Amino acid sequence: MVVFTSLDLRNFKRYSGDHLIPLHDESQMTVIAAQNGVGKTTTLDAIHVALYGKRGFSPRYPGIKFDDWLDKAYSIDAEKEDYRCMRFAVSLECELNGTVRIERTYWLLSESDGGLSEEFGVHINGRPIELESDEKREDVSERWIEAFLPHSVMRRFLVDNERLSDLDSRSIDQEMVGGIDDLLGIGTLQRLDYHLNSLQRQILHSMVPEDEKLKMTNLMDLVDTYEMEIKEQESLLSQNETDTIQTQGRIEELNEIIQKASQARGKEDNELRIEWTRRHSELVSARREMLEHTCSILPFLIADFPDDLEDWKISEVNAALQSSAQSEENLRFVDEVLSEVNPAVGKQIRSRIEKKATEIAAKTVSAQVDSPLSLFDSTQLSKVERRAIELNIAERREVYQSALEIASQRLEVFEEVEEKLRKAAEGIGIAEVANEMRTKAMELGGLQAQHTQISAEIKAKKVALEQVNEQVFAIQSRADQDSFLNRKERTVQALRNVVREIASRERQAMAEPLAEAFKEGFTLLSRKADRLESIEIDPSNYQTTIAMRGFDGNWLDRDLSATEKQHVGLSLLYALRKVGKRAFPVIVDTPTSRMDREHKDWSVTKFYPALSHQVIVLATSDDLGDGLYHDLAATGALGLGLEIRELSENRIGVAETDLASFFGG
Repeated sequence: MVVFTSLDLRNFKRYSGDHLIPLHDESQMTVIAAQNGVGKTTTLDAIHVALYGKRGFSPRYPGIKFDDWLDKAYSIDAEKEDYRCMRFAVSLECELNGTVRIERTYWLLSESDGGLSEEFGVHINGRPIELESDEKREDVSERWIEAFLPHSVMRRFLVDNERLSDLDSRSIDQEMVGGIDDLLGIGTLQRLDYHLNSLQRQILHSMVPEDEKLKMTNLMDLVDTYEMEIKEQESLLSQNETDTIQTQGRIEELNEIIQKASQARGKEDNELRIEWTRRHSELVSARREMLEHTCSILPFLIADFPDDLEDWKISEVNAALQSSAQSEENLRFVDEVLSEVNPAVGKQIRSRIEKKATEIAAKTVSAQVDSPLSLFDSTQLSKVERRAIELNIAERREVYQSALEIASQRLEVFEEVEEKLRKAAEGIGIAEVANEMRTKAMELGGLQAQHTQISAEIKAKKVALEQVNEQVFAIQSRADQDSFLNRKERTVQALRNVVREIASRERQAMAEPLAEAFKEGFTLLSRKADRLESIEIDPSNYQTTIAMRGFDGNWLDRDLSATEKQHVGLSLLYALRKVGKRAFPVIVDTPTSRMDREHKDWSVTKFYPALSHQVIVLATSDDLGDGLYHDLAATGALGLGLEIRELSENRIGVAETDLASFFGG
């Protein structure tokens, strides 16, 4: 269990000079109060930077340079000093390590003196973190913090309520998946698999002959790259499918609006709407067919590939490639002959022979054969030839031309019907609905094109991965199958399979508790909780699906309001905190932002006191005003009260105080 005990700052924005801010007094909740613009966000920024430096800053301010931001954040009211210096430090207590202090000092030097410089370290019970030989303190400290307070987890527990909509439970990135794994106790298995993978690579590298070691290293790097890229593309595909379902649902809603509005206009408008639906369906079908052609035959047609590749002299190109390969072999033969001849050939004569032989061998295929195919090497040419045969260009050319004509005709007919529908919609006062329908139809087309493209990329990368694995296996097969290294490699692979299976089962086991905890948090926050029918969390990627009475499909696919997004984000945070096997504090900026009075009361009296063993709230008078501070105090969870006060135009300070008067009670 981790508890933040204090924040130590020097010359950061309006925190001029040195400031030591207490964060805990043995009670569950600490409230830090401030009026808008006085220093709440500054305080939260300071905690992010103290813990993670530039890595903590970047997600909060994407597109802004950390060096520039720090330079502008230096207190303009700081005392004059030879070298401008800023300090960020967090102290905490934990049962395992005792007292921990994480400190970063930044020296804002001129470019001639080296520019921005960071001093960074972790102290445990007053002593610097221990180092092994040849280790850098900064590197060890960063790794220690990542293991102790994983950034992907803590950036969710340092909550800016105004940005909670950024946490989309429908699409969680790989960093977040890794962070959740770590929080739920599965991260150890992931790290074990990573180390086993490294060990497997070392074994494979040791098994192969010296002349193939570099090739094996490159192949293993390719395996890692393809596996990572496939995961990224599959995540994009999942998001695309979600967006497609949402867009299709909106089109159906708009269609229903038009249908209801046109009923009063009689049979003609109703038939027009039905015609639009039919023509739209035909257009979608044509679009899919054209997308398939675009990803297969179209590049060959654009390149004007002939029906018979002999028209491009493919046999001559193949022969020239074989000749080039033979030339390289001949060069090696010439070199051997010149080395073995006795008496030895003179240096000048040998140099002339080698030069002329190299010139002859260096003649390119394109110089020998005038053909567009001369640009390819033998492997590429073989693939092009095989693909051309598979596609049957002569037949597919006619199919494509026919499909293009049909698609063009359907588009023309659809646009005519759509224009009639738009004019009819203007007549019944729903022109905006018709315009949105058109926009959504275009969005759907773009999503379908994106889906085809991503699917093709995934397929291509999987094929490439399979080919690389085959090459790895081929090299591995040339080694003695009964050798110690080969047996060791097979054992490591078996261990990796076991570790991955255990991780998969653990995720499966955590899915239901996560869903239950999500529901519990949602119930503490939202009056819509009584309409919940079910909550499911996909264990492979932690994506959430909510079935809500009165809504078809996933409720999260709706265009949620700011309050609803906030409730979803907080509920996921609550679930992670409750189910996680490691207890972390939660810091919340503007805790009741965008909530109405009823929801504020629920969050203050039910949700936040149950959220974590330590909750630090950065609040304005609006957050806990209107009796809410009194209600929070009545829960028994309230402890330390701090107020950020303006001491001058450019200076603020923090003082312990009874906050009842600040919140009007």
